[in-house]
Amino acid sequence: MTRCPGALDPLAGPGIPGENAAGRPALRRVVSRPGIRAVLVITLLVLTGHQLTYTLTVTALVVAAACRHRFPVTHRLP
Repeated sequence: MTRCPGALDPLAGPGIPGENAAGRPALRRVVSRPGIRAVLVITLLVLTGHQLTYTLTVTALVVAAACRHRFPVTHRLP
């Protein structure tokens, strides 16, 4: 596989050295910081609500299309 000169390689890491594991704070310490837990909980609720809404909307549209076109709901749509 030939690569274009100057193209980014998605599997290559950054060209700078990373942080030493001993210098990073533990995950428990990061989560225990004020506000982080609230942001994570709200993000989880928003994503779950979005997934639920999308799933219910698509299901309702498929059922409505099935009733309108008189084909079984188990019919696979393209």
